[in-house]
Amino acid sequence: MAYAFIILLIAAITVFAHVENDAVPSPRDNMRTTEVEWLVTYGEAAQQFLNANPGYSGTITDAQISTGLASWGNLPTAMTNAGITHGALVSSNRAYAWGVLPLSESSEALGMLIKHDPDLAGNEAVYMDVNGVLVNPAMGGSAPAPAGIPNDAIVYAP
Repeated sequence: MAYAFIILLIAAITVFAHVENDAVPSPRDNMRTTEVEWLVTYGEAAQQFLNANPGYSGTITDAQISTGLASWGNLPTAMTNAGITHGALVSSNRAYAWGVLPLSESSEALGMLIKHDPDLAGNEAVYMDVNGVLVNPAMGGSAPAPAGIPNDAIVYAP
């Protein structure tokens, strides 16, 4: 009888630990997801800049992109304060926004986003720069990364 109770108790603890780890993202996971969502917002503003400036090529500065951010105007500063190195550029008439999270956590953050945000999970515009190649971890496929995007960066190219 005591063995049955102990086995039942171990099973309950195992199930509880599994549910706790899988069902509820940690605050750190939530922050990583938020940081990637910031990058997507930043990338959408880069696309708006390109739409307003057809034919533009090269780096887009935070000042140039701020008009497309509207109420998110403080986003570049928030990204910098969070330790996210970021930038935007236009290459071959396509806007790219990139960000490298602190401690090279970009690939883990992108994985968390894909796991927790169904809208972006299947988005073909979200990539990782892996040694100069843009790779979409959820959709597969790859393409050369434009010059100026650092290795291990999360890239959003709407």
